[in-house]
Amino acid sequence: MPTIKDIAKAAGVSHGTVSNVLNKRGNVSYEKIQLVEATARAMGYALDEKASQLRKGTVNLIALILPTLEETRYTDLYIGVMRSAEEKGYTVRLFQTDDMPYLERRAMAEAIACKACAVLAVSCLTRLPQEDDFAGRGTRVLLLERPVTPDLPAYLFDMRDAAHRLAAQAQSRGASAQNACLIADLSRPDHQAVIEALRECLPLPQERIIAFSQRDHAASLRAFNGLSPAPEHVICLEERFLPLLDTDADRKFYTLTSLRTVLPDRLCSAALNYRYMGHEAGKAVIRSLETGAPITGRVFPVSRVVVPMEAPAVIREKTLQLLSHQTPTMEALRCLIPRFEKSTGIRVEMRLRSLNDTAAEMYAPSFPEWDVIRLDPTHLGYFGPGMLAPLQDMDSGYQQAFDPLLPGLEAEYSLVEGIPCAVPFDIAVQMLFYQKSLFENMGQIRAYYEANGVDLSIPKTYRDFTHVARFFSRQFRPDSPVPYGSTMALSRPTSMAAEYLPRLLEKGSAALDASGRLQLLSKAGLDAMQEYMDFARCVNPHPRLSWSQHAQDFITDRIATTIIFSNHASHFISSQSANTSMEIGFAPLPGGHPLIGGGTLAVGRKSRHPQEAYAFIRWAAGPEIAPELVMLGGASACRCVYEYQDLKDTYPWFSAVPEQIYRGKRQSILPPGCQYELERNLGEHLLQVMAGKENPEAALAMAQENLNRLYARAKTDGPA
Repeated sequence: MPTIKDIAKAAGVSHGTVSNVLNKRGNVSYEKIQLVEATARAMGYALDEKASQLRKGTVNLIALILPTLEETRYTDLYIGVMRSAEEKGYTVRLFQTDDMPYLERRAMAEAIACKACAVLAVSCLTRLPQEDDFAGRGTRVLLLERPVTPDLPAYLFDMRDAAHRLAAQAQSRGASAQNACLIADLSRPDHQAVIEALRECLPLPQERIIAFSQRDHAASLRAFNGLSPAPEHVICLEERFLPLLDTDADRKFYTLTSLRTVLPDRLCSAALNYRYMGHEAGKAVIRSLETGAPITGRVFPVSRVVVPMEAPAVIREKTLQLLSHQTPTMEALRCLIPRFEKSTGIRVEMRLRSLNDTAAEMYAPSFPEWDVIRLDPTHLGYFGPGMLAPLQDMDSGYQQAFDPLLPGLEAEYSLVEGIPCAVPFDIAVQMLFYQKSLFENMGQIRAYYEANGVDLSIPKTYRDFTHVARFFSRQFRPDSPVPYGSTMALSRPTSMAAEYLPRLLEKGSAALDASGRLQLLSKAGLDAMQEYMDFARCVNPHPRLSWSQHAQDFITDRIATTIIFSNHASHFISSQSANTSMEIGFAPLPGGHPLIGGGTLAVGRKSRHPQEAYAFIRWAAGPEIAPELVMLGGASACRCVYEYQDLKDTYPWFSAVPEQIYRGKRQSILPPGCQYELERNLGEHLLQVMAGKENPEAALAMAQENLNRLYARAKTDGPA
């Protein structure tokens, strides 16, 4: 590899300039940064950050000691630690012990030899022999899953709660001390805690507790097969032992498992979030290393209890008609519907159409007999109780449908005139997505400063957003590494309105009259229009019909930024044409006033099968399928999905969605029942302005006239 001196000579610059560029520091001009980087690449010099760390010998190493990676829980633990370490520039070295003490002692010695700054361990020892060595070297030690000594911090699961919840499920299905058994590793302290807690609820005699032997599975199996009477209910704390049992027999099985989006549906299981534990453990040791603060132990709760779906008592041979426009969540739901049909005997025929065709059908004078309708928030107020069946008409305890969901969604996703008419489903919100490599590139940062006199940063206002988009557009800057600064809806009226309204809301009180009503024909409205038109010169000009197409453009054409609704962001991951070298960043919407989006599920007033339709909605919007729905590229309103570390690893922006949802608006900023009509009318005028067929003031005047009419109608007649 060439030296810094070689590169300096070839580039015709000083040794210090090359050093500053390669180490990403110092006050170097954009021109010289380009020159040095181009010269270094041509000479075969590695420019990436990890290579730089290796050259300096400053890579920080974390030792992770696990029994095996053959078990799902430890694989998830490893992934969690690795992801959190990589985020901070640390490297993880894995040691596998097979729960053999001599292998673990060897792993501990190797961790010391390779100067690991931290050790995370699922230990089979009763005492760590190198504990004093670790303390003397300042090495952080954190135990996982199993406590070894009270002198060391540990991240544990609430095994007593897991035991109580498994016992409760077993008893509800007929388990007793005489017809059940327990299989556990008696050498593990955490399993001993489970046994004690389990026997508080289900007093199993000692002979019905089978000792799992890591070294002799055959002995464990002989003891199990020798039970008399044969167990009808089997609680097996070692998931790896289950394949040795006849799980297809007429028995009910219960186990502990690692929380994942897809869990075994034939077993009753208490799911423990190993990936999240690993992620938090990695963060904890790194925080301790960087701040000097001690590590505090934690106890993680049971995340979910999975209960096998029982066969229906009565098969109801009915067919539901579902209407929706095509969205990522509806495509994901299509894959899961066979499960509902198998368990209930109720068929569901999905009619997925374009947004325009769906709206035309829903707004037709003769509203069809749809059983289930997926509605955007802008449509909900228009249909209301007149065309949708109020939830209390089908279920006096309908509030239970909201219990698993994020709190506070009813106002935007359910209520019309105070009446609950729908269940929140694939909720979404506008968010800003950007190419991290562009915003972290030393050359781009310097070039932006030279052009604008301020540092390049994630835009917090629409004015800043326009500056950033212009900077990354080749029309204004020919040497931009990407062709366009952003994307924009330049074809569909309602989407254009959705992009304009947050710009207007950013103006605050200047966008409202004395009564708090939105004012389009105002200085704020005209300023927002001018900003909108200026921004349009920085975007891909090709018409796009959906937010999913915006997402596709962003990842395939290497556009610098995009604003889309979060439920379409799964295309960043699923697209086969994605630019895999692009790392995606995310941030709140500039201006801080996002519109909510996504949708809600409702029963049509003319449905012939309202109870069955409502049962389908409870299933589709509920926690049973929510994790799989999201992993398949959809969105969900269920609280539980935001606990899944594998979902947050797959979709990094996912954990930010709830907070942004609560900042969002849609129905509350416009006349009740008129959202869709207002946005369509406003968007049509925006289209005319962009085409040069209307001037901004005339367009906003006509849109304001329509808005005033809608306000008057809402005041005299109430929602449509």
